[in-house]
This record gives sequence, structure tokens and C-alpha cells, in this order.
Amino acid sequence: MRDGFGREISYMRISITDRCNLRCRYCRTQEEHGTKKRELSPEEIGMVCESVLPLGIRHFRITGGEPFVRSDCMDIVRRIRTISREGNLGITTNGIYLEPYLEELKELGLNSLNISLDTMNRKVYQELMGGDFFDVVIRNIEKACEMGIPVKVNCVPRADLPWEEWMEFLKLIQFRKLSLRFIEYMPMGETKTFQGKTKEEILQLCEKAGLSMKKEECKLGMGPAEYYCIDGYEGNIGFIQPIHGKFCHQCNRIRFTSDGRLQLCLAYRDGLDVTPFLKTGDKQGLQKKIAEKIKDKPAEHHFEQGKHGWTDMNRIGG
Repeated sequence: MRDGFGREISYMRISITDRCNLRCRYCRTQEEHGTKKRELSPEEIGMVCESVLPLGIRHFRITGGEPFVRSDCMDIVRRIRTISREGNLGITTNGIYLEPYLEELKELGLNSLNISLDTMNRKVYQELMGGDFFDVVIRNIEKACEMGIPVKVNCVPRADLPWEEWMEFLKLIQFRKLSLRFIEYMPMGETKTFQGKTKEEILQLCEKAGLSMKKEECKLGMGPAEYYCIDGYEGNIGFIQPIHGKFCHQCNRIRFTSDGRLQLCLAYRDGLDVTPFLKTGDKQGLQKKIAEKIKDKPAEHHFEQGKHGWTDMNRIGG
């Protein structure tokens, strides 16, 4: 369906938990521990997905926190795939708990596996993320690529990204068909002191590395990323710029939080608590209410004016 500004809304991101085993500086405050609270059950998440399907929303992404900290994460994946067999199904993860599930994800026809990796330096990884899992993540990226699962590596590049580390990032895509995506930092919640690198600065690194790059003209995937292919490389580079390349006019998504709240935009708290509908099993009422709220989706964020998102990123899943 279309929102009040004529945008086709076809994509829903579902944060199934705000818990995570890492403490990335741009994602959550160090004081916030992500302690377990009520989270939507697989059955409730299934009801939400069934309710939005008739509205034209058939593409789903499971996010967190870290989705695989939930022992029933794969139950949710199976349920959504059954509900939307023809739509795109993706997962965003830090990649640490991934290995036991790769075979089944491949069998389920996962369309997109996004793995967060913000550094190619083991020591820096431990400092940034609060855990020594670098080798595990690299191994799972390699294994997923070998299995033919579509992989995207998501990087929020810090301002002090050194040259040596940049060259290690390039090695990831030289002989692998994966997308290396650089995501502009968004000022969310209490994490707004993080300083990131811009697209222009990344392109300067590409030029310094002597890369011959060409912008992809066709749209790749369900999101707003701009992709560049590189001569002699199997993979490509993508950029997501929510502030300096503001793409609100083409936003196609809504979001659900792990405790049952519909969110229309990262920048606004206004939304809808769907738990009353879930408790009564009122699928038609839920569908009608979601349709009404989609019509109220804001035109745009105002991050570029120094305004900040209403919550830490781990609570809403990006």
C-alpha cells in the first residue's frame, strides 16, 4: 500500500530482541545492558506478518539487537518464510552465532544475510565491540559465501579508519561475491558521540588504492544502498547515506520492535502498540490499524539539522 506521500510500503524490519552479546559504541550505551524483557513470541510475530501481507508488505528482515541470542530465532525465520514464500527474507546479524544455522538458512532460500563488521583489526574489534570474536565472524562470512548465500558485510566506518585496515577490507571482496557496504552513522539515542567516516572519504581511499569503479545503474536489493562495481573484483562496494544522501522520499519500510511496537521512522517515537490486538487474536483489527498508521508515516527525518533518533539503535534494528 501507499503512505500519505505516495511511497509504496512493501518492506518490514522486525527487531526480535534488543539484547546483544556485543556493545558496539554507535549502537547502544555502555550502561544499557539489554536485559531480557517481554519479547514477541514466534506466533505473535507470525500474526503481525500475516496481517501486513494483504497490505502489500511481503519483504521481511529479521534484526535485533542480535537475533541469534534468541533460542527460537530459527522458529521465527521458518514461520516468516512459510507466510511469505515469494517475498524477500533477510537477516542482519553480528555473525558470531551463525555457523550452526547456515545449512538451514540456505535451504530456506534466505535472500540476504547482512553481517556487521566494523573493523578488520582483531584488537580494534575487541575494543569497539567488547568481545574477541573477530576470527569467528570472518570464518562465518567465508563459509556463507562458499555456500552461495547472498552476503553483505555492513560497516559503520569510524573516522580514524587507517589505510592498512582499509586494504584488508578490500581483500574481503576481491575474490568473493559479496557486498561491502559502508553505512553513514546516524545519531541515535545516547550514542551520538561516535564519529564516522563519510562516503567522500571512503571514495578517496578507493582512489588511493587505484580502484577502477563504476556505479551500478540498477537497484540491488530492497534497501537504499548505492553500489559500485570494481574492475577485477568479484564483490562490490555499497554506500548507505541516510543524512548526506537523504533518501526519505523513497523509503519503503516500516519497523516492529521486539516488544510489539510499530515504528514508522527511526527519528520519531510516534507509532502503535500492537500487543492488545495480539492478545485477542484480532488479525483484521490489527491489519486495519496498521494500514491507518502507514498513512501517517512522516515525510522525512531531520538528522541533518542536529536532531537525534528517539532510541538507541539496538532497540529498533536500524
